Amino acid sequence: MKKGRPQWAWLQSWAIICSIFFLLGCGGGGGGDNNSSTPAPNPQNPGNSGPNLAPQSVGGQTFKLQSGNGLRELQFNTDNTWTENGTAGNYNYQRLNGTSATVTLNGGSQSSQLSLTFANNNAGSYSLTGSNPENGTFMMQATPVNPGGGTNTPPNEGLAPTSIVNLRMFGTRVSTSTGPNGQTHVYDFSATRFHDSDPPEESDGNYTWSPMGDEARLLLQYTDPQDFNGDQHDLQMSFDTETTGTFTSTYNRRDGVIISIQGTFRFE
Repeated sequence: MKKGRPQWAWLQSWAIICSIFFLLGCGGGGGGDNNSSTPAPNPQNPGNSGPNLAPQSVGGQTFKLQSGNGLRELQFNTDNTWTENGTAGNYNYQRLNGTSATVTLNGGSQSSQLSLTFANNNAGSYSLTGSNPENGTFMMQATPVNPGGGTNTPPNEGLAPTSIVNLRMFGTRVSTSTGPNGQTHVYDFSATRFHDSDPPEESDGNYTWSPMGDEARLLLQYTDPQDFNGDQHDLQMSFDTETTGTFTSTYNRRDGVIISIQGTFRFE
C-alpha cells in the first residue's frame, strides 16, 4: 500500500490543475457570445454587410433578357441612352442596395421600369412593367465597341471605310415618298453618337455602322429632341469611290409613318 500512495497523490494534483485551467478558460466572456455570426462590413458597400453585386452603373453594358416571350437584348450606353432592335430612348438607373436595382426606360410617349435582382455580379432575375409586362432571367456583359461605333466589326477591305468616327457626311435626298426633294442633311459622327445639323430638323442619336466591301449599312436611332425620340433611319449605302456613293433608305417615324428615300452621299 505504501508504494501506491505517491501515485494516487500525483493523480489528485493533476486533476486539480486541470480543473483550474478549465475554469480559467470559461471565464472572461462577460456573458457575451464570442462565436458571433455577424459578417464583417463590406468595404465596397459601407453600412451594408450583405453581398455587393449590383453595379454602380449599367452604362456600357448589354443585358440579355430571357422570358417566356423569348430572348431580347437591351444595350445601355454611357450617355444614359438605350437601344433595342432599332428602338431607342433614355434611361435612369437607380441602385437600391447590394442586390437590387431599377432602370426606368423612356422611349417616345411610353415608359417602363425594369427591376433587377442580382444573384451574382453578372446574372439574376428581372421583371418588366409597362405596356408589355414580363418576368424572366438576365445576363449582363460588357458591350463590345469598336472605333466605327456600334458593333465590333473587322477591318473592311472594300471602298466603304471601316470607321466613320470624326467624319462628316452630306446626304442629299434625290427623291422621297413624302416631303421635299433636294434637301441635304449634314451628319457628324463621334464614337457612338451622331448629330444632324440641318435646321429645322436638327437632332441627335445613336448610330451603328456596318461596312461590307463596297457596301455599308448606317442605322440612325434618334433620341433628341423629344419630337424625334424613337425615330429610326436605316440607310443602305453603295460606294462608288472611297468617299462618295448612293443610298436607299427607310425612315420610320415614331408615329408609324414610313418614308422611302433615295439619294447621294459624300464623306469628308
